Formats: sequence, C-alpha cells, structure tokens
Amino acid sequence: MATLRTVWFWPGTGWADRPWVEAPGEDAFARSANSVSELYSQGVRPAGITNRHSELRLFTRDGGDREDVLVMVHPEENEGFEMAVAELPKGVDRLPAAKRARLVLEVMHGAAVRLGQARGWDPAGLAGAHAHVLAAGLRFRWDGPAKSSPDRRHTAQPSFVLGDDGLGRVVVRVRRREDGSTVCVSPVAAVWGSSRAFADYARTVRWNGSSLVNFGPEDGVVIGADGSSVAGSPYWPITLDLNDPGTFGVEPADTTGPVPDVDGLSADTAGPVPDVDGLPAIVVRTPADLGPRIEIVGGGSRKAIPAAYQQTLSGLLVQLRAPAWRDWWSGADRDLLEIFYEFPDGPARSSVRRGRNAVVATLRRSPATLRDEPDPAAVARRDVVELLDAIRRRAGLGEPPPLI
Repeated sequence: MATLRTVWFWPGTGWADRPWVEAPGEDAFARSANSVSELYSQGVRPAGITNRHSELRLFTRDGGDREDVLVMVHPEENEGFEMAVAELPKGVDRLPAAKRARLVLEVMHGAAVRLGQARGWDPAGLAGAHAHVLAAGLRFRWDGPAKSSPDRRHTAQPSFVLGDDGLGRVVVRVRRREDGSTVCVSPVAAVWGSSRAFADYARTVRWNGSSLVNFGPEDGVVIGADGSSVAGSPYWPITLDLNDPGTFGVEPADTTGPVPDVDGLSADTAGPVPDVDGLPAIVVRTPADLGPRIEIVGGGSRKAIPAAYQQTLSGLLVQLRAPAWRDWWSGADRDLLEIFYEFPDGPARSSVRRGRNAVVATLRRSPATLRDEPDPAAVARRDVVELLDAIRRRAGLGEPPPLI
C-alpha cells in the first residue's frame, strides 16, 4: 500500500501568457489551486494515510448555468491515481482571488473527505491538512537553503511564494551572518509555480567569490517579474553585487522592510483568510450516491448523417432520461447505463458490454448505409429499438417503457 502524499488540481502548470484551460472560470480556478494544492499536500503527509494510490487528482468541468459546485468523487476508478471532477458555476473567475482560493480549498477538502469515507481513512488527517492551509493564509511559501559566502561573512537565500496566477515569485536576500541583518535584496522575479520547481531553482544559488551572488537556471530566462514576458527579462538570471547593493533600485536603507510587492503579493506577509460566506454551495457525490441512472454520452461526428436520422436519434435517446426509464433500469445489477453512438466508415456493429461499474452500450451506424435510404428517421428508430433490446437481454430486464 502507498501513502497519500499529493492532492492537486489538473493541469498544475501552464504558460504565463496564455490560458491553462479554455474556460475562464476553470482557468482562474486551476491557477488559484496551485498554492492550495501545495499546502494541502504538505499538510496531509504527516497523517500517513495508507491507500492504494499516493495521489488524488482533481479535474474541473464547466458547469454551465449551475449555481453550485458539483464534486463527483470516483472511488471506483483505478487509473494509477484517485480521481474527482468538479463542475464549476459561472462567475468563478470574477471572485476575489482570496475567495476563489478558499473555494478551491473547500472543494478539495470535500472531495478528500468523501473519498476517505469510501476508503475508511481517519478523517483527522484530512482535518489537519485543511487547518494547515488556513494557517498558512492559503498562500504557499518556501525558503530555500541559505548558502554561505566563501569568506563566511554573508549568506544568500532565495524565498519563494505561489501567486494566484499559478506562477511563483522569488527574491534572493543577502544577510550578514554576524547579526542576520539584510545587506541587499534582489528584484522580484516570476518563476514556474510548484514546490519541485522551487527546489530546482534554489539549487542554482551560487557565490562568485565573496561579493557576487548568481541565481537562475542555466537555460536563462523563464518569465519577467510581471509575468508579461517569456524571454529577454532583465531580471533573469539574477546577479547581486554586495559592493553595489543599489544596482536593482534597492537601497541599503530600504532592505530591512518587506520584500517588494508584485501584483499585491508579498513573500513576507499573508493576507486575511476569507470565510466561506458568499461562496457557491458545494455538493459532493459519488456515482453510487446517484443510484440507478441512464446517461447519454454521445459520440463522434455526425456531419455525414442525414438530418432526419440525427433528429430522430436525439429525440428518442433523450426520452431515456425520464423517471420511467430510470425505474426500468433499476432492476439491473449495475447502477449506470452509458449509451454512446458512433458513425464509423465501413461495417458497423452495435455492442453492449458489462463493465465493472456500468453497462456500456454503443450504437454504431455507417454513413454509407444511409446515403440512399428513403426514410432515415425509420432507420434511427429501428437502431434505437434494437440497441435497447440488446441492453434488455444483456441486463436480464423486462420490456422497457414505450418510445414515443
């Protein structure tokens, strides 16, 4: 058995100058999730929660016109990681950054708690992770190791913080070893946003003699300090000269104050943690909680399919969402019936198979067989009736409700 170590929202990273996810709400949510994910993962590890997988990976989906967040946890999946999907309401991207981060935390924690109920985890470990995120102000910060100068008079230390844009910010401070006072501070530079990347960057701190500090990856520029440039930033890599501490506009008299702010973000201070008032409601479910149901999943392109076939097919399949059909399906030994439709070239044969957690039925119709068909609507009805009969026989059910 593994130990739960990582709880995070996909994709976890992306370019500085383009969306990570196409939908604005999902993009903003995923970026805010980076800091919360790092903290929650950090907080859950000491609990030593044993599990078949070490990772809970969460995904987002555009929830359309819904007003709440629907979190579907999938304890039945076994893909090398635990999985949950959050359907987001409109307006997530318009929430204040701190509020959105709090929403991320509550969605993440709700999914973890529900998965823990299915797995038999001690909830105290998850409660501790939740408290850890709040105690950190929803903001992940990390100080790299301090490196001493060759003459042992100074140390150089990088300090990192994850921003709401999903990117990291870093400064390098040089301090006197004798009294810990700050000699100079680098400008704030933006870097890729993950604890693993931070650790990699921290290893690049180098002393060049006892007065020069170099910091930055060998491949040069990542992005500019304001996140607007992907190349040519004057701030990257960073060089600090103790003989000229004002090189970057940071005069010695100013270096005892907080690190310069970037986009309202300071590596030295944490903002107030918002409460949950005003956030969308969060509903957490597993497929088993939903009971017997029929889902029309759909399928491939229908460009070559006559309109009469398409319209009849859609009109018939939508009827399967009615309560009478759910009651009919409740007699099966699988809660879920998934219906796909495909239109492949060449021979096409519909199929019904029993999976571990669902019955999966696929209607296949070759476009070539409809090219000269005088009544495509009748063919669509026949295809659906034949598929339903195959489903009935495979699931051992009685006659289904009539199709209108």
